[in-house]
Amino acid sequence: MFALLDKLLKPYIEKVDKLASQLKAEQEARGKAMAEVEELRNRVSDMERRMRIFEAQLDELSKPLRNKGGQDRREGGTEEKAAGPYWLELNRGSVFTGLLKTRTPKCAFEARGNGKRLNYVLCSLDRIRAYDDILAAVRIDRSACTLSEAAGFETREEGEIDWSEEDRLWHIVKPTLISLK
Repeated sequence: MFALLDKLLKPYIEKVDKLASQLKAEQEARGKAMAEVEELRNRVSDMERRMRIFEAQLDELSKPLRNKGGQDRREGGTEEKAAGPYWLELNRGSVFTGLLKTRTPKCAFEARGNGKRLNYVLCSLDRIRAYDDILAAVRIDRSACTLSEAAGFETREEGEIDWSEEDRLWHIVKPTLISLK
């Protein structure tokens, strides 16, 4: 009688064993996935912490540029400078962080004027080729070639930047307009 019962129950026992084995494998896979998710969360958290540290360091390094901002500070106010030229490195979105009195290899723009509004033009096509955020500072007129193909450029209109005492940055009022050759 037990032999007959064993024979009848055998397919069910095998099915239960197979389902239990599948469930165990799925639980192990879920456990591994959860451990991987936790590891990724820890990595993201570490990266966010590092980014905050780098941002603080960048902020600390850029303070002298923001504080100078192209204006000579004296007691009683701002001294207007001569007409330039000044040099600007690549912009950060819609602002430049400061003016340089001497041109460096990183400079992409030349600025002229005095006071709190300056005109600027592009002076280095090579510096802007790989720069993603350049369209805030430079507009490209219809041209016969692309930026990567261009051998030169012609300035159509000068750009304008304004000094902001509030955030101590040069804000782009009007981008410079160029055509590529």
